[in-house]
Amino acid sequence: MDLIMSLFLRLFLRLGALFAPQAALRPVPVPVRRQRPRLPADPQG
Repeated sequence: MDLIMSLFLRLFLRLGALFAPQAALRPVPVPVRRQRPRLPADPQG
């Protein structure tokens, strides 16, 4: 069981390392882009 658990832990760590940067990069530009168009959209509307 130790080997299986260690393998799962390694897989989770690898997946976390791959998804961590993606999740960190995606939410950052999304809110920034949403906030920017709102500012010019208000005076234009």
